[in-house]
Amino acid sequence: MRMLRIAWLLVCLAAGVSLAAADWVGYPAAGGTVIYARSGQEQTARNLLAEMREELPRIAGKLGVTAVTPFPIYAYTSRAEFYRDAGRQPDLLGQSRWPGGEIYLDASGSMGPTRRVLAHELTHSLLDQRLGLHIVSLPTWVNEGIAGHLSDPVSRSQLAGVSRIIHRDGVLSLSELEHAFPAGQYRDAAYLQSRSMIAWLEWKHPGAVRRLVDELAAGQYFDEALKVAAGLTVEDWLAGWQQNVPALLIWLTYLASPVVYAPLALILAWVALRRLLRKRVDEMDEDENDGGGESDNRHTEERLPPLLDDM
Repeated sequence: MRMLRIAWLLVCLAAGVSLAAADWVGYPAAGGTVIYARSGQEQTARNLLAEMREELPRIAGKLGVTAVTPFPIYAYTSRAEFYRDAGRQPDLLGQSRWPGGEIYLDASGSMGPTRRVLAHELTHSLLDQRLGLHIVSLPTWVNEGIAGHLSDPVSRSQLAGVSRIIHRDGVLSLSELEHAFPAGQYRDAAYLQSRSMIAWLEWKHPGAVRRLVDELAAGQYFDEALKVAAGLTVEDWLAGWQQNVPALLIWLTYLASPVVYAPLALILAWVALRRLLRKRVDEMDEDENDGGGESDNRHTEERLPPLLDDM
Protein backbone atom coordinates (compact mmCIF):
# COMPACT_ATOMS: atom_id res chain seq x y z
CA MET A 1 0.00 0.00 0.00
CA ARG A 2 2.82 2.41 0.89
CA MET A 3 4.57 1.76 -2.44
CA LEU A 4 1.27 2.34 -4.24
CA ARG A 5 0.89 5.75 -2.59
CA ILE A 6 4.42 6.74 -3.49
CA ALA A 7 3.85 5.65 -7.10
CA TRP A 8 0.61 7.64 -7.25
CA LEU A 9 2.36 10.72 -5.83
CA LEU A 10 5.08 10.45 -8.46
CA VAL A 11 2.46 10.20 -11.21
CA CYS A 12 0.70 13.30 -9.89
CA LEU A 13 3.96 15.23 -9.71
CA ALA A 14 4.90 14.19 -13.23
CA ALA A 15 1.48 15.25 -14.50
CA GLY A 16 1.83 18.62 -12.77
CA VAL A 17 5.24 19.22 -14.29
CA SER A 18 3.95 18.24 -17.73
CA LEU A 19 1.01 20.61 -17.46
CA ALA A 20 3.26 23.47 -16.34
CA ALA A 21 5.76 22.79 -19.10
CA ALA A 22 3.01 22.60 -21.71
CA ASP A 23 1.95 26.15 -20.86
CA TRP A 24 5.27 27.53 -22.13
CA VAL A 25 5.52 28.18 -25.87
CA GLY A 26 9.00 28.29 -27.42
CA TYR A 27 10.07 30.81 -30.10
CA PRO A 28 13.45 30.31 -31.85
CA ALA A 29 15.57 33.43 -31.39
CA ALA A 30 18.98 34.76 -32.45
CA GLY A 31 22.02 32.55 -31.92
CA GLY A 32 19.94 29.40 -31.54
CA THR A 33 18.48 30.61 -28.25
CA VAL A 34 14.81 30.02 -27.50
CA ILE A 35 12.41 32.50 -25.91
CA TYR A 36 9.66 30.89 -23.86
CA ALA A 37 6.47 32.80 -23.17
CA ARG A 38 3.20 31.68 -21.68
CA SER A 39 0.43 30.69 -24.04
CA GLY A 40 -1.37 33.79 -25.28
CA GLN A 41 1.68 36.07 -24.87
CA GLU A 42 2.76 36.10 -28.53
CA GLN A 43 3.25 39.87 -28.59
CA THR A 44 5.65 39.71 -25.65
CA ALA A 45 7.63 37.04 -27.48
CA ARG A 46 7.71 39.07 -30.70
CA ASN A 47 9.03 42.13 -28.88
CA LEU A 48 11.80 40.10 -27.25
CA LEU A 49 12.68 38.41 -30.55
CA ALA A 50 13.25 41.81 -32.14
CA GLU A 51 15.43 42.94 -29.22
CA MET A 52 17.40 39.69 -29.31
CA ARG A 53 18.24 40.18 -33.00
CA GLU A 54 20.02 43.42 -32.08
CA GLU A 55 21.39 42.79 -28.60
CA LEU A 56 22.81 39.26 -28.84
CA PRO A 57 25.21 39.90 -31.77
CA ARG A 58 26.28 43.25 -30.29
CA ILE A 59 27.12 41.86 -26.86
CA ALA A 60 28.69 38.66 -28.24
CA GLY A 61 30.98 40.81 -30.39
CA LYS A 62 32.02 42.96 -27.43
CA LEU A 63 32.96 39.86 -25.42
CA GLY A 64 34.55 37.86 -28.23
CA VAL A 65 31.93 35.09 -28.29
CA THR A 66 32.15 33.73 -31.83
CA ALA A 67 29.57 30.94 -31.52
CA VAL A 68 26.73 31.17 -29.02
CA THR A 69 25.76 27.99 -27.22
CA PRO A 70 21.93 28.02 -27.18
CA PHE A 71 20.14 28.64 -23.90
CA PRO A 72 16.50 29.30 -22.96
CA ILE A 73 15.02 32.64 -21.95
CA TYR A 74 11.83 32.56 -19.90
CA ALA A 75 9.71 35.70 -20.23
CA TYR A 76 7.29 36.21 -17.35
CA THR A 77 4.36 38.56 -17.80
CA SER A 78 3.29 37.94 -14.19
CA ARG A 79 5.60 39.51 -11.63
CA ALA A 80 4.25 37.18 -8.94
CA GLU A 81 5.16 34.16 -11.03
CA PHE A 82 8.59 35.64 -11.74
CA TYR A 83 9.14 36.10 -7.99
CA ARG A 84 8.17 32.50 -7.38
CA ASP A 85 10.71 31.09 -9.84
CA ALA A 86 13.54 33.64 -9.68
CA GLY A 87 13.52 34.58 -6.00
CA ARG A 88 11.80 37.19 -3.88
CA GLN A 89 14.12 40.15 -4.23
CA PRO A 90 12.12 43.41 -4.45
CA ASP A 91 14.23 45.02 -7.20
CA LEU A 92 15.07 41.86 -9.16
CA LEU A 93 14.15 42.14 -12.85
CA GLY A 94 16.23 39.38 -14.39
CA GLN A 95 18.42 36.44 -13.53
CA SER A 96 21.09 34.53 -15.45
CA ARG A 97 21.84 31.08 -14.07
CA TRP A 98 25.21 29.37 -14.18
CA PRO A 99 26.38 27.13 -15.78
CA GLY A 100 23.62 26.67 -18.38
CA GLY A 101 23.05 30.38 -18.97
CA GLU A 102 19.26 30.19 -18.86
CA ILE A 103 17.64 33.56 -18.24
CA TYR A 104 14.55 34.41 -16.19
CA LEU A 105 13.15 37.77 -17.25
CA ASP A 106 10.40 39.98 -15.86
CA ALA A 107 8.64 40.96 -19.08
CA SER A 108 5.53 42.31 -17.37
CA GLY A 109 6.47 45.91 -18.16
CA SER A 110 5.46 46.96 -14.66
CA MET A 111 9.04 48.04 -13.90
CA GLY A 112 9.86 49.61 -17.27
CA PRO A 113 11.12 48.42 -20.69
CA THR A 114 12.80 45.02 -20.84
CA ARG A 115 15.60 45.73 -23.34
CA ARG A 116 18.13 46.94 -20.77
CA VAL A 117 17.38 44.02 -18.42
CA LEU A 118 17.62 41.56 -21.32
CA ALA A 119 20.99 42.99 -22.38
CA HIS A 120 22.26 42.87 -18.79
CA GLU A 121 21.39 39.19 -18.35
CA LEU A 122 22.64 38.30 -21.83
CA THR A 123 26.01 39.76 -20.84
CA HIS A 124 26.18 37.50 -17.79
CA SER A 125 25.23 34.41 -19.82
CA LEU A 126 27.73 35.17 -22.60
CA LEU A 127 30.49 35.93 -20.10
CA ASP A 128 29.85 32.49 -18.59
CA GLN A 129 30.19 30.93 -22.04
CA ARG A 130 33.31 32.89 -22.96
CA LEU A 131 35.16 32.22 -19.73
CA GLY A 132 33.86 28.79 -18.75
CA LEU A 133 35.45 27.70 -15.48
CA HIS A 134 37.68 30.79 -15.59
CA ILE A 135 34.62 32.87 -14.65
CA VAL A 136 35.70 32.38 -11.01
CA SER A 137 38.71 34.64 -11.71
CA LEU A 138 36.42 37.56 -12.57
CA PRO A 139 35.41 39.56 -9.46
CA THR A 140 31.65 39.76 -9.07
CA TRP A 141 31.66 43.57 -9.06
CA VAL A 142 33.58 43.63 -12.37
CA ASN A 143 31.14 41.09 -13.82
CA GLU A 144 28.24 43.32 -12.77
CA GLY A 145 30.04 46.42 -14.02
CA ILE A 146 30.54 44.92 -17.48
CA ALA A 147 26.90 43.83 -17.63
CA GLY A 148 25.79 47.30 -16.53
CA HIS A 149 28.07 49.00 -19.04
CA LEU A 150 26.99 46.88 -22.02
CA SER A 151 23.30 47.16 -21.16
CA ASP A 152 23.24 50.86 -20.24
CA PRO A 153 26.55 52.54 -21.13
CA VAL A 154 27.71 55.53 -19.10
CA SER A 155 28.94 58.25 -21.43
CA ARG A 156 32.01 60.34 -20.72
CA SER A 157 29.83 63.32 -19.89
CA GLN A 158 27.83 61.26 -17.36
CA LEU A 159 30.83 59.96 -15.42
CA ALA A 160 31.01 62.94 -13.08
CA GLY A 161 27.27 62.76 -12.46
CA VAL A 162 27.43 59.09 -11.51
CA SER A 163 30.39 59.86 -9.27
CA ARG A 164 28.38 62.58 -7.51
CA ILE A 165 25.57 60.12 -6.77
CA ILE A 166 28.00 57.62 -5.30
CA HIS A 167 29.78 60.26 -3.24
CA ARG A 168 26.67 61.13 -1.31
CA ASP A 169 27.66 58.20 0.90
CA GLY A 170 31.33 57.96 -0.10
CA VAL A 171 33.26 55.86 -2.57
CA LEU A 172 33.09 52.12 -1.90
CA SER A 173 36.35 50.32 -1.24
CA LEU A 174 37.32 47.29 -3.30
CA SER A 175 36.29 45.03 -0.43
CA GLU A 176 32.91 46.77 -0.11
CA LEU A 177 32.36 46.43 -3.85
CA GLU A 178 33.00 42.70 -3.79
CA HIS A 179 30.80 42.07 -0.75
CA ALA A 180 27.93 44.20 -2.06
CA PHE A 181 26.63 41.39 -4.28
CA PRO A 182 24.26 39.72 -4.49
CA ALA A 183 22.38 41.42 -1.64
CA GLY A 184 24.85 43.37 0.47
CA GLN A 185 24.28 46.64 2.27
CA TYR A 186 25.78 48.78 -0.50
CA ARG A 187 24.43 46.90 -3.51
CA ASP A 188 22.74 49.85 -5.23
CA ALA A 189 25.81 52.06 -4.87
CA ALA A 190 28.00 49.16 -6.02
CA TYR A 191 25.98 48.76 -9.23
CA LEU A 192 26.49 52.44 -10.01
CA GLN A 193 30.17 52.53 -9.08
CA SER A 194 31.12 49.33 -10.93
CA ARG A 195 29.26 50.45 -14.06
CA SER A 196 30.91 53.85 -13.89
CA MET A 197 34.36 52.32 -13.35
CA ILE A 198 33.97 50.12 -16.43
CA ALA A 199 32.93 53.18 -18.45
CA TRP A 200 36.03 55.04 -17.23
CA LEU A 201 38.24 52.05 -18.12
CA GLU A 202 36.89 51.98 -21.68
CA TRP A 203 37.20 55.75 -22.00
CA LYS A 204 40.82 55.86 -20.84
CA HIS A 205 41.86 52.51 -22.36
CA PRO A 206 39.64 51.74 -25.39
CA GLY A 207 39.10 48.02 -25.87
CA ALA A 208 40.26 47.20 -22.32
CA VAL A 209 37.17 45.14 -21.48
CA ARG A 210 37.62 42.88 -24.50
CA ARG A 211 41.33 42.46 -23.74
CA LEU A 212 40.54 41.71 -20.10
CA VAL A 213 38.06 39.00 -21.09
CA ASP A 214 40.52 37.53 -23.60
CA GLU A 215 43.24 37.28 -20.96
CA LEU A 216 40.89 35.66 -18.45
CA ALA A 217 39.70 33.18 -21.07
CA ALA A 218 43.35 32.26 -21.66
CA GLY A 219 43.71 31.33 -17.99
CA GLN A 220 45.25 34.49 -16.53
CA TYR A 221 44.35 35.58 -13.00
CA PHE A 222 42.44 38.84 -12.76
CA ASP A 223 45.32 41.05 -11.56
CA GLU A 224 47.58 39.89 -14.39
CA ALA A 225 44.77 40.17 -16.94
CA LEU A 226 44.00 43.76 -15.90
CA LYS A 227 47.69 44.66 -16.12
CA VAL A 228 47.88 43.35 -19.69
CA ALA A 229 44.53 44.89 -20.70
CA ALA A 230 45.10 48.41 -19.35
CA GLY A 231 48.50 48.57 -17.65
CA LEU A 232 46.80 49.09 -14.27
CA THR A 233 46.54 47.47 -10.90
CA VAL A 234 43.04 47.37 -9.48
CA GLU A 235 44.08 50.01 -6.94
CA ASP A 236 45.31 52.27 -9.79
CA TRP A 237 42.00 51.73 -11.52
CA LEU A 238 39.99 52.84 -8.49
CA ALA A 239 42.26 55.84 -7.91
CA GLY A 240 42.12 56.91 -11.56
CA TRP A 241 38.34 56.70 -11.61
CA GLN A 242 38.13 58.77 -8.43
CA GLN A 243 39.88 61.63 -10.20
CA ASN A 244 36.64 62.24 -12.08
CA VAL A 245 35.02 63.25 -8.83
CA PRO A 246 35.00 67.05 -8.42
CA ALA A 247 37.48 68.24 -5.82
CA LEU A 248 34.69 69.91 -3.85
CA LEU A 249 33.10 66.53 -3.14
CA ILE A 250 36.33 65.24 -1.66
CA TRP A 251 36.48 68.34 0.54
CA LEU A 252 32.88 67.86 1.63
CA THR A 253 33.65 64.26 2.61
CA TYR A 254 36.54 65.54 4.70
CA LEU A 255 34.54 68.38 6.22
CA ALA A 256 31.79 65.98 7.29
CA SER A 257 34.17 64.59 9.89
CA PRO A 258 33.33 65.62 13.49
CA VAL A 259 37.02 66.39 13.97
CA VAL A 260 36.84 69.38 11.67
CA TYR A 261 33.20 70.33 12.11
CA ALA A 262 33.61 72.60 15.16
CA PRO A 263 36.62 74.56 13.78
CA LEU A 264 34.81 74.96 10.46
CA ALA A 265 31.71 76.33 12.20
CA LEU A 266 33.84 78.92 13.99
CA ILE A 267 35.50 79.95 10.72
CA LEU A 268 32.12 80.35 8.99
CA ALA A 269 30.76 82.41 11.91
CA TRP A 270 33.88 84.61 11.83
CA VAL A 271 33.57 85.14 8.08
CA ALA A 272 29.88 86.01 8.39
CA LEU A 273 30.63 88.55 11.14
CA ARG A 274 33.43 90.14 9.07
CA ARG A 275 31.12 90.56 6.09
CA LEU A 276 28.35 92.01 8.27
CA LEU A 277 30.75 94.58 9.79
CA ARG A 278 32.08 95.46 6.31
CA LYS A 279 28.53 96.07 5.13
CA ARG A 280 27.84 98.36 8.12
CA VAL A 281 31.00 100.37 7.44
CA ASP A 282 30.04 100.76 3.76
CA GLU A 283 26.58 101.99 4.73
CA MET A 284 28.07 104.54 7.14
CA ASP A 285 30.44 105.82 4.43
CA GLU A 286 27.51 106.26 2.04
CA ASP A 287 25.61 108.27 4.68
CA GLU A 288 28.60 110.52 5.30
CA ASN A 289 29.05 111.17 1.58
CA ASP A 290 25.31 112.04 1.28
CA GLY A 291 25.32 110.31 -2.10
CA GLY A 292 27.52 113.03 -3.61
CA GLY A 293 30.49 112.09 -5.75
CA GLU A 294 32.64 109.05 -5.62
CA SER A 295 34.29 108.19 -2.33
CA ASP A 296 38.07 108.36 -2.31
CA ASN A 297 38.10 105.60 0.23
CA ARG A 298 37.22 102.66 -2.04
CA HIS A 299 36.67 99.34 -0.34
CA THR A 300 37.57 96.18 -2.19
CA GLU A 301 35.45 93.09 -1.57
CA GLU A 302 37.17 90.62 0.66
CA ARG A 303 37.34 87.19 -0.97
CA LEU A 304 37.12 84.00 0.96
CA PRO A 305 39.48 81.08 0.43
CA PRO A 306 38.47 79.06 -2.66
CA LEU A 307 36.93 76.26 -0.60
CA LEU A 308 34.64 78.59 1.33
CA ASP A 309 33.71 80.42 -1.87
CA ASP A 310 32.54 77.12 -3.34
CA MET A 311 30.56 76.30 -0.23
